[in-house]
Amino acid sequence: MVLFLLQQANKLANCAIYALRQSVIWFGRSNFHPEMVKNELQTELKENVHYTILHSQAGQSVLHKIAENFNAYQEGVSAFFRGENPIKPKLPHYRKKDGLHEITYPLQALKKKYDENGYPLLGFPLGWDIKKLYGEGMHDIDYIWMPYPTNINPENLVEVTISPQNGDLYAVFVYKTSSEIKALNYELALGIDHGVNNWLTCVPNTGKQGFIIDGKQLKAFNQLYHKEVSNAKTGKPEGFWSNHLDRLTGKRNRQMHDATNKAAKVIIDYCLKESIGNIVFGWNKGQSQRISMGRKNKTLEYSLTLRYQNFATITTGELKERLKQMCTQYGIRFQKTEESYTSKSSFFDLDDFHVFGERPESWKASGKRTKRGLYVTALSFHISSDANGACNILRKIAVNIGISLSKITINCCQILDRIYLWKRSRITEAQRKSTAACC
Repeated sequence: MVLFLLQQANKLANCAIYALRQSVIWFGRSNFHPEMVKNELQTELKENVHYTILHSQAGQSVLHKIAENFNAYQEGVSAFFRGENPIKPKLPHYRKKDGLHEITYPLQALKKKYDENGYPLLGFPLGWDIKKLYGEGMHDIDYIWMPYPTNINPENLVEVTISPQNGDLYAVFVYKTSSEIKALNYELALGIDHGVNNWLTCVPNTGKQGFIIDGKQLKAFNQLYHKEVSNAKTGKPEGFWSNHLDRLTGKRNRQMHDATNKAAKVIIDYCLKESIGNIVFGWNKGQSQRISMGRKNKTLEYSLTLRYQNFATITTGELKERLKQMCTQYGIRFQKTEESYTSKSSFFDLDDFHVFGERPESWKASGKRTKRGLYVTALSFHISSDANGACNILRKIAVNIGISLSKITINCCQILDRIYLWKRSRITEAQRKSTAACC
């Protein structure tokens, strides 16, 4: 029954996409307003057979989702013409025939009861027309029941979304939480520079050493996923997909989601412990579309593919948004700044900053990166290149947010603690050599 409802939601979504595509094609984007479009879609499709099969609020959630997608398309096109987005987006395409679309039920549409053993059950309502399709047997069935999570207070529940992902169905519970706002010092800040092997390099302006959130494990998960997908597609026609690939993708997505949440929690816990009131995240506009593969990687096609697997598929953008959400929850100010030339400029030599594409030809950095991960200042101090980038990210926005960087010393940027998101297996050097010899 749940699959049938998700199929009907998918067909309703295609009806909404058709209506909005025709509106954009014939009348342009100038009259497109999100709230107005949501109301017009509900008025136009309220008699649609797919809409009436779903509960009214579940059907509205599908239409609202499509309207938001078209609103994002409009904003993307506007950003393209303003020069902020390097790629012009295309109109949202129709969804796959006989596919599944997620549906959301708000709290007022849900119902709760207890089974004969006293365990709580959560009921999802059905639409009126579904009883007509299934005949007499459906007259006494008004809800689809599922076990209710015992770790969520029913009074805090906001909505539940049933979402199909990689061959599985997920129930996503949204609920309210109450967090105690701790007293923070808004003269303190944590600069974050993101990368690959060193996924997040964090340096505070408190005078204490920074830390690195390891990205090698995340990179290994990505490489293994792409390798298994490539092996499964070998000798198959273009566009091939299978249940096995669905399971692989689902596992990989869960790993990325787990890494995002763990990394965000590490950073937030550190800020709360040190009473840091600002997080400054280095991020360039459209950087996911402008991936620099590097001089070394341009020689071999294999290296290009490997570099893409290492960088483009790591969910740093999702982590940034997750951090932003958690900062709002705990009263931390989240700042985002562009990071042009933060890796080349020397923080301790106070090199000038320039926006990407506006650097004078005569400009030259005082220090240089002698090898991977190592930066040498003008006075020959050896520091972490990623720590130098994190410090420069702080320096770019220090005046605007009113923070001092005088406590950051050479020692703060030389030896950084490395934090692993997953526990590493304890293998001795002899065991490692033995395993390598066998392979």
